[in-house]
Amino acid sequence: MENIRQEVLAKVMELRNPATEEIIDTASAANAADVERAVAAAQAAFPVWKKTTGGIKGRTADAGRRLVSAIMRRSVAVVAAGCCHNPISS
Repeated sequence: MENIRQEVLAKVMELRNPATEEIIDTASAANAADVERAVAAAQAAFPVWKKTTGGIKGRTADAGRRLVSAIMRRSVAVVAAGCCHNPISS
């Protein structure tokens, strides 16, 4: 699973300001084959996940929620920087 993740993260696309063509950020560039591999990995992991306790599932879901929130905040900052000339702060 980690190998798949590293392969996908290694594929990068540039995000450009459409007005200036300046590169404002990069993002991981997955394709259909990457999605198929992720689905297959999730299906293979399901039998163990099914037996996992509620507490662990809850902590895992919360960690995922925090990760998605951080990605969304970063995405909004990139869009704002590209269209509104606002600097991106980390």
